[in-house]
Amino acid sequence: MLRYRPGNIVVLTGRNRGKIDKILASLAAGLNVLADKPWIISSREMPKLEKALRMAADKHLAAYDIMTERYEVTSELQRVFVNDAHVFGRLETGSDSDPAVRARSVHQIMKVVAGVPLRRPPWFLDIAEYGEGLADVGTHVVDLVQWTAFPDQLIHYAQDIRVLEARRWPLVVTPEQFAKVTGEEQFQAALIQHVRGGNLEYFCNNSVHYTIRGIHVRLDISWNWEASDGSGDVYEAAFLGTRARVEIRQGKADRYVPELYIVPVGEASRAEVLAAAQKKIGEMQERWPGLSLAESDHDLRVVIPPRFRVGHEARAGYEPLLRFCEIAGLHARMGSRRYACEVLRLHRRGGTESNQSTSTAMTGRSPSTEALK
Repeated sequence: MLRYRPGNIVVLTGRNRGKIDKILASLAAGLNVLADKPWIISSREMPKLEKALRMAADKHLAAYDIMTERYEVTSELQRVFVNDAHVFGRLETGSDSDPAVRARSVHQIMKVVAGVPLRRPPWFLDIAEYGEGLADVGTHVVDLVQWTAFPDQLIHYAQDIRVLEARRWPLVVTPEQFAKVTGEEQFQAALIQHVRGGNLEYFCNNSVHYTIRGIHVRLDISWNWEASDGSGDVYEAAFLGTRARVEIRQGKADRYVPELYIVPVGEASRAEVLAAAQKKIGEMQERWPGLSLAESDHDLRVVIPPRFRVGHEARAGYEPLLRFCEIAGLHARMGSRRYACEVLRLHRRGGTESNQSTSTAMTGRSPSTEALK
């Protein structure tokens, strides 16, 4: 691809080990990069990540990860309310025993995507190839914490982050389960070192407690074999402010659908928080028509019209890719909206959920009408 240079954008998805080297090679060749997370799976690769970002800036190229969870409506709304001082106040510092920010992400190895049972390649269960849970899906959770609590601010990992505690533990996968999800009857050679008592110990579960600019954060990333209660994948997060706690819940009480709640801190502030939240809801009607509040004895639920709830595949869609095209400056060459459609087609063809390893290049010249259909 680099030898023949068929275009000026490269889309990278799939295998994670070595992805940062492909990103660096693409940037060195003058290509804009749209790469699915994670870009690195080991802290040893941090210098390469820094080099890639510097190179992109120096060469005026886009090096971009869509970060699809930012486009989940509950996450967008949580960010709005956390940054409204009249509703939220200021972010508390928290402590070792009571962090100001808590978030958890739960995923399933065996699941259905777009109506089809998901078949995973054996290397998906190889942490040396795919990374552990925190390196992979945990990237979304770390991003949401920073994007929500410190909007539009630069965070420097060496200066602003301090890891206080971390642990890891495995999901035990039996040979029968391995065969069911991969189609392979035996564990591959690369996995043998993690086989204990005939079962694979897949180290996909992580918990970490850290501070970011002094704010205590706890994240829990875990994988189950499959959902037994109809819950599916789960993301929950709570931010504690001086006036209210703003939290996404996705439990049984909410039918395992993400819902956003505002919980006033103390009865004395309840009326003021309610009035401020109602005011903010009114201001957001142009962006989210029909948004409203439902008041209960203990909290306020943000009522989200169904049309704003979209699935994972839709979130990895048009708007974020349009943003990528704008950052890459492609609108100067052709209509960036047309370009976004083509990048979206290629990104979906690669398919992060299909777990295929894909590198695709496309041209900065106007693609054919057939390619845009």
